Order: sequence, then structure tokens, then C-alpha cells
Amino acid sequence: MAGRTLRSGKFFSPFVLDDAIIVPSVRIGDLIARHAVGPQDSDSDDEGGVEDDDGSPAGDDDDTKPCPTHPLPTPPPTCVPSKARFSKGDTPLLAAARLHWKTQISQPPHAAEGSSTSSAPKKSKRERKVDRHRAARAAKREALREVPGAPKAPKALVLLRAREASPFAIDFSLATGCHSVASTGWMGLRSPPALPFEPENRAYGLEEAKAIPGMTLCDFTGKTGPIVDADRHVIGVYDAGPRDPKWAADVVAPATALMEEAAAGIYEHVFSGVYYGTRKQEKKRRKNGGVPTPLDAKMPRRGDFNSKTIGNSMGGGQEAPSPFFHIVLNRIVLAGLLATQPFQRLAGHTNTIFQAYAPDLHRYYGTTLERLHTWNKKLKRNFLSTISVFAAATFNFGPATVTLPHLDFANLAWGWCAITAFGHFDPDRGGHLILWDLMLIIRFPPGATIFLPSALLRHSNVAIQQGEKRYSFTQFTSAGIFRFVENGFRSDREVNEGSLSGGGEGGAGQD
Repeated sequence: MAGRTLRSGKFFSPFVLDDAIIVPSVRIGDLIARHAVGPQDSDSDDEGGVEDDDGSPAGDDDDTKPCPTHPLPTPPPTCVPSKARFSKGDTPLLAAARLHWKTQISQPPHAAEGSSTSSAPKKSKRERKVDRHRAARAAKREALREVPGAPKAPKALVLLRAREASPFAIDFSLATGCHSVASTGWMGLRSPPALPFEPENRAYGLEEAKAIPGMTLCDFTGKTGPIVDADRHVIGVYDAGPRDPKWAADVVAPATALMEEAAAGIYEHVFSGVYYGTRKQEKKRRKNGGVPTPLDAKMPRRGDFNSKTIGNSMGGGQEAPSPFFHIVLNRIVLAGLLATQPFQRLAGHTNTIFQAYAPDLHRYYGTTLERLHTWNKKLKRNFLSTISVFAAATFNFGPATVTLPHLDFANLAWGWCAITAFGHFDPDRGGHLILWDLMLIIRFPPGATIFLPSALLRHSNVAIQQGEKRYSFTQFTSAGIFRFVENGFRSDREVNEGSLSGGGEGGAGQD
């Protein structure tokens, strides 16, 4: 008959005596030795004829109680040694303990763990009931977040805070005031129309930018909320970071250190300092006897700083989405950065903010990327689908990442990209984000993230101070990927050729 545990937590068994019986320590070694040797004939009587070392019967000692006459229970045959061995200088009690741990006679691992924590206070019946109710409520909340055919919804607390967030209203209409959309509607224009104040292709200082007529300085420090235009459309989100007091120490600071370390690994090796361009350009240069173009001769469009992009994209005449090309060393470094805990947490947080403030756009990004990777399983994601819905990410390694006024025209026109700032700089004196179409200067400290339609709004950074370092991490999806998926996994050329030849709209790769 096996024992059982009562509701009070007490263990009950008919083989366990309530009154403890003190067994002399000198007896344990003899009993184990006798049991190991096996049953033997004994001339002693039923009262027990085992003698002490001095020859007197064991029951004659006044300070001990007689040993019980119950037979020693037989251990499992596979666990019993053939002979009890004692080390020199061991007492029988120590030898018995060593024998127990060596042969693992009695308890399974879970029993040994329970015995080590037996001194810990046990929870009461009410406390265990509260724990069960909490676990049930948590499971119910997780089940409510499951939406068939869509990514898991954000937590209820995130949605509540997004609903209660105060919007940042601006006196600008994106529908009527922006003319940077291409005729196809998928992407922005490479050369947009001029603005009332056309910025020069250089970095502006903070005081210089503030002196521009109509420019407004905004400080959203510590706040998270949507950027709403005059038509009450949410055209972006400013995120100051989660309310975790350890976010700066656990995510922002380690991410900055990781980017500094990765920059050293990428740009301080024998292959650094040379820009090879595309494979087609490289082959053409070699054929004509040319040499690769040095980095200092390459005119930067966004600014004079180091950057690497990893993920998948489509553009520049590509027939299908493909990953960005890197040498093996750089790919290892970039993939390692994405796999670190700070960037995993950052990607998950930005994904939650994106879904909370623009759920339909987030769903479109997610379903498009899911369809693409279902069509071509060889393409690799930067993050799991539950962590990020963006197809690519750019690490701006600086060391002084200050962008010039530009448009990311190849991104989805009505889509968003997520920009997160890192580094060691004074956010009150530099590093601000300038939105030239909106005439806004936004304070942009390390750890802050902003979502904006980068294909439509010209943006740049305020110059930082001498000796300071600034980095950034950008997540985006190019318009070519959306176009390719909506075309039935065909390029525009294939669609146009099929239309001219009288073919159907469907393709071999279409759903």
C-alpha cells in the first residue's frame, strides 16, 4: 500500500511511524554490512543477540532505546552493492551516508529535490486557490488575443494605454499637402516637388534649424502617442519606450555597446574600406581593367556614415525579392546582432506599438511577408513572425549617424518604417529628427523610436557635438515586395508581357 499526500500537504503512510525511534549510530554500519552479506544463521534469541563493541548486549545501554525487531526492508536488487565498504577513518554513520548517495537506493530525483526544500513554508489552501485562479485568468486573456488568420493581438493593457494616449496634433494634411507619391501609388518619388523652404544637402545645427521661419520644436520625452494630421489621420507614432525602469540598462545600453563592437568587427578588417557596388558593376569594372571605387569617392545620399542592411528587398531591376548581399564575415556579425536579446526585445516592442496604433497596416505587412515566405521558403527572416513584420533592417553604425535631408522613396508610400536612436550624445543639443514637410523638430534621445511614412516625408537629423557618437536601427519593407506579391508573385515586366500576349492574370506562383 503506497502512501499519499493529504490536502493539508502532510504525507501519510501506514509504514511511517509517528513516534521517532532513536537508532544508535553504531548499529547502522553493522546492519548494512549484515544485509549486504546476506541472511546468516544466528544463535541469538528473539530479543536480539547483536553485541556492542565491548561485548555487552545492545539493550543494556541506559542512554539508548532498544532497536526494533522489524526486518530491514529489501532495497531494489539493482541498487544494492555486493559488499559494504568503509573508508579509513569513517564512522559507520558516514559510511552509511556515502553508501546511500553512491548507490542512489531510495528516492527518485524529484523526491530528493522535495526533501531539500522541506524547510520552506508551504502555501496555504487559499493561496493555492488564488494561484489557480490567476493562471486561469491569464490563460483566458491569452486565448482572447488569438485571432484566426491574423497575428496575435496586443495585450489588453497595451490597447488601453494606446486608447488613452494623448495625440500629437499637427497643422498639416498628408492627403493634400504631400505630393511625393509616384504615379503607380506604390512608392515615393526620387525627386519630389520643392518645398516652401527647400533644405540644403547638409546637416543643420539645432539653433540654425530653429531659426527657420515656421519651424517648431517638439519635446515628446517620456510620452508615447500617435502623430495626427489635420484630417485626424494617424500618420506616425512617437514611442518613448516601455514603462520598464530597467529598459535603458537592459536594452538601450547593451544595444549601443553591441553596435560599437559590431562596427569594429565589420569596418576594421582587411576587406573594409572598399565599395564594390553591384555584381554587374564589379564585373564590368574588371572587364575594362578598372579598380573598385573607394568609399570616399562614393557620394552618400543619406549622409557620411557607415551602415549595413540585412534582410530581403526588391528593386533596381530585380525580378524577384532577394536578400541583401554581404561577405560571409559581415553576414555573421549582422545575424549575430539580430539574435541578441536587446534587439530581440526592441523588435518585439516596436512590433507591439505598430500593431496597437495601426492594426490594419500591421496586418497588411504581416500577411504580405507571410505569403512571400510561403512562396519562397529559401528567404530568411530577420526575426520570427511573432516578433516583427518588417522584411529588412538597417544598422547605421555611424560613428556619427547624422542623416541629410532625404526620402526613402523605395519604401511603401503609405507604409511606415521604425527608427530607433542609440549612442552617447546630448539629446538637448543634437540628434533631433527634422520633418521638413511638417516643419517640425522632434527631440530624439537614445532609446526613443518613431514610426513615419519615410517615403513621403523628407527627414534628417540635427548635427551632434564634436566627439559624440550616435547610432540608429531602422526597420522597413520595400514597396517592391508588396508589388511583387500583389502581382501574383510576378514582376511588373512579367505582368505587362502577359497582358500584351493576351495571357491571364494568374501565374504559376499565384495563390
